[in-house]
Amino acid sequence: MILCVILSGVTSATTSNSNNNKISESTLITTTATSSDNDSSSTTTTTILGYVGSLIAILFYGSNYVVTKKYPTGDGVAFSWLMSNGIFFVGFISLALTTDNKLIFVPTGLLSGSIWATGNLLVIPIIKCVGLGLGFLLWSGANLIGGYCVGKLGLFGVEKEVIDSLGGNIMNIFGLVCGIISLLLFFFIKPPQEKKKNDDETPQTEENTTEAATEGTSLLNNENEPQQNLNDEKSINDDIVVQDVSKFKAFMNKLKKISQHPAFVRLLGIGMAITAGCLYAVNLTPFKLWVQHEIYIHNKSPGPIDFAFSHFSGIYLLNSAVFLIYILIKKNQPEIYPNMIMSSIISGAMWGIATIGLLYSSSYLGFTVGYPLVAIGPSLVSTFWNVCVFREITGVRNLIILSCSLLFALIGVILLAVSKII
Repeated sequence: MILCVILSGVTSATTSNSNNNKISESTLITTTATSSDNDSSSTTTTTILGYVGSLIAILFYGSNYVVTKKYPTGDGVAFSWLMSNGIFFVGFISLALTTDNKLIFVPTGLLSGSIWATGNLLVIPIIKCVGLGLGFLLWSGANLIGGYCVGKLGLFGVEKEVIDSLGGNIMNIFGLVCGIISLLLFFFIKPPQEKKKNDDETPQTEENTTEAATEGTSLLNNENEPQQNLNDEKSINDDIVVQDVSKFKAFMNKLKKISQHPAFVRLLGIGMAITAGCLYAVNLTPFKLWVQHEIYIHNKSPGPIDFAFSHFSGIYLLNSAVFLIYILIKKNQPEIYPNMIMSSIISGAMWGIATIGLLYSSSYLGFTVGYPLVAIGPSLVSTFWNVCVFREITGVRNLIILSCSLLFALIGVILLAVSKII
């Protein structure tokens, strides 16, 4: 949080300087040269803040799940709610760091937070349907490409971002491509633990599903036998009703077979992963629209941290609503383990700090530079934890693929960072 305080303090000073520059330009023509120098220094300061925000976001996004590594997380719903408590706590602290120390609440922040929380709730079902490898590839790829396109193409009313120099444009595009290649290579890494899980789950595929469906059909047939005996004693109308019921049961049995088919489960998981990635990609669109509105309508430059509390409130409220429904469904017996509570809250607080860094990064570097930086960079940090600390990725083949993936990620990060200043 000390880093967030520094970011907020520098932003407030930069905002006041820019406002003073506007007044001096309109009243004193003789100070034009001085004002332009101040504007350039202000631009340099905000650019540096954008890079510092990116670094904070990369470090904390890549590390926030480390604290939960040794503890059970249950089915994910309770974990998400506990995590949102940590996020909301950081949101309260951000209120003390807003521009001019004013209480600022942006209604559209509730929308942006709810969009992110919806995507996050899909993660556990995605992993169960297609596994972590493919799921991570799809939602990270959709997030990276979608966020980049929002800024580059000016989607949803966001102002189109333009890089002036040809070299900067080329480096920016190649940086994005390197990030995508890095994600594709990551998909081919198979940790030993994941292989064991897959081996254990192999018998529970089409054969078992077919056997279960056959047993279900035989049970239905056994249940229908006494009904058929009774139908002989019933009227024609009753016979028609029984036939309709049996047809409905057969139809529901077919739906159950389809829903259990591996191809359907895989397609469902792929669809949810892409949807989650798209939700992540557009969750900061309300933030960009709010900044544009403040600049062009109210003629003032808001600090990125001013949006944090509203955004985090949306996350907390949606997760709380889902958690209440979850408690009702579970009959007041949620899967909460005592040793997961503190680690989940800490993880959420770290995520909240990272998101404040992302707000600075996307605000001052844009969706074509800052957002891809933060989308690619955390993989470098999380890989350090997985390889050097937890040693989850082993084997020569895996380490070679991982090295290539990290190399492309590093090249992509460098190209994206430099494209802003070329």
